[in-house]
Amino acid sequence: MEIDPVLSRHPQELREAVIKYVLETPGREAVLIKQTQGWLSVPDEFAVLCLTEEGNSERMWQEYADSGRGFVIAFDTTHSGFDVLRTPGRLGKVEYSDEPVASFLSTYGVNTFFRKRTRYEYEAEWRSIRAIRRFSHVLRPSGSLPVYLSPFDPAAIREIRIRPECSVEWELRILAAIDARYRHIPVKFSAGRVIPVGQPDR
Repeated sequence: MEIDPVLSRHPQELREAVIKYVLETPGREAVLIKQTQGWLSVPDEFAVLCLTEEGNSERMWQEYADSGRGFVIAFDTTHSGFDVLRTPGRLGKVEYSDEPVASFLSTYGVNTFFRKRTRYEYEAEWRSIRAIRRFSHVLRPSGSLPVYLSPFDPAAIREIRIRPECSVEWELRILAAIDARYRHIPVKFSAGRVIPVGQPDR
């Protein structure tokens, strides 16, 4: 009711009366759940970009960066180019809870995308949720999942973090050296040592 453009215009007292009626009338909530499930878009109509506040988390490096063989892209979230992740779309911080969902009505809506179990708290996750229909370019590799492309301002990238075992360090250096859009981005070891782009590691 809070996010629906029609229902949100009704007085709070009326909305609360409707909720009370639904919750206190036997079988009514089940009927609404069944109706709404028929209306809801399937989950694969949304794209979720997962971000983290913990760029130096050892567990994140192990589980999401191929045990250090991958890399981390650090964004400048204050840069205007970063706004493409929330306009259109929604950017929000994930909340962690093991509490069961109280009722369908209390959790329905976009906030459902921003909840995870407490065992994932180490991820310190943020998510950008966007409708797939908003992506104008889609790559469909044979035998693989589709890749959705969206414009993004490279100036919103602050740095690239790697570890000594990074398997694509050379490719990252070449990209930054030959593509003017990325020359401002330093390649930084997660321990804090900065390696200027185009300079050999000593």
